Amino acid sequence: MKRIAACLVLSACIPLNAMADFVAEDTTEALIGTRDRSALEEIVVFTNGSKYKKFSTSVGHLSLKFELNFNGAERNGVCTATIIDPNYILTAYHCLQDKDVEGNKVEEAVLYMGYLSSKEAAQPFHVEEVPVEYNERLDFAILKVEGNPAGSYGLLGLSTQTLEQNEELFVVHHPRGWKKTLSRRFCRVRGFATGETVSHDCHTHKGSSGAPIFPDNSSVPRVVGIHTGWDRFQGQTLNEGTLISSISTASCIVSDILAGNEPKPCSEHEDIDPEDPDPEDPDPGDPPADPGGADQPDAGDEQ
Repeated sequence: MKRIAACLVLSACIPLNAMADFVAEDTTEALIGTRDRSALEEIVVFTNGSKYKKFSTSVGHLSLKFELNFNGAERNGVCTATIIDPNYILTAYHCLQDKDVEGNKVEEAVLYMGYLSSKEAAQPFHVEEVPVEYNERLDFAILKVEGNPAGSYGLLGLSTQTLEQNEELFVVHHPRGWKKTLSRRFCRVRGFATGETVSHDCHTHKGSSGAPIFPDNSSVPRVVGIHTGWDRFQGQTLNEGTLISSISTASCIVSDILAGNEPKPCSEHEDIDPEDPDPEDPDPGDPPADPGGADQPDAGDEQ
């Protein structure tokens, strides 16, 4: 069973089996892959001509506020999200879940763009709390964002290209809610547990869920997957991401983007029954069902 690797609400993240990246203070122990924190590079240090800085522009810090839990305590979370359309962002579905909140209801969601050195200097965009499309099994969610952040920060293209074993990758993310960061060292395809996911050893942290995964040999910014968690693969603990090729089979918005069409959720497609767009998964037009205690990231320590 896949483990969620981006949990930051300490009281809500008791590991099922001693989660390898669940360490509250020693952040180096929380990294998947080698435990060398030098593998994390802040985007702000790159020149404007760097492809990594250019590719990272459309990646944002997604802050989430949940309804108060039964003790009346405030619940906050953070993940990474990508602008894929002027109206939509892509992130991991489990980011929207908090098992300590009845109904797992997100009360407020804000996308911070341009968070390179100070969150206070980043530009906030309101995000609608209920996803327009999501799939619990594939662990993705598409949320509607207001204010057209793509107008200022652009958007990232999506790709269903086939990845190769040991192919170089890189990930842009907000680990632990920190400023925007790049992982490219020790960052490769390590295998394919299913046709829907890719195992990788790029460095991630709590708060990295939803981060875009890129092939490093490309000169054009194309997202091939999103980081979702970690699992055991061929006797090793590796990170895991959901491939865009599999997301496209469950998301009309992603499918439309790949086809060059105006993106619309499945509920707005006349050729798809809005009552049952996918019999194996929840109706993307409805609020998420309780996944039975999925781990939820928390804002944690931010810089």
